[in-house]
Amino acid sequence: RHRRNQARDGWKKKYFETKKTTAPLEEHLRNLRQELELFHNKVLHQLQTREKARRQGRSSEKNELIIQIIKESYEVDNLKRKVEDAKMKLITETKVTISPVSMRQVAGWVYF
Repeated sequence: RHRRNQARDGWKKKYFETKKTTAPLEEHLRNLRQELELFHNKVLHQLQTREKARRQGRSSEKNELIIQIIKESYEVDNLKRKVEDAKMKLITETKVTISPVSMRQVAGWVYF
């Protein structure tokens, strides 16, 4: 019983320490993502403005390609971020599921 309580207390301590550090990091990450999105929109707006000015004279295929590349790379980055978020959630859920199971094994419990 003592080993079971020690394992549980150790797991709880690690969980709450990680939880304390996670909130500020998530807030910082959210702020950085907002900055990145603002920067992306600013660059895209500048390129589109430049393209509109050139259309009055002659169309710039190069500028259109740059705009398209920026849009696509931004979408790729968003998809990568979503995959990373999903992966982290899966890892967290797995650890939360495995930890109680391993605590039971440490305590000598076996459930099937």
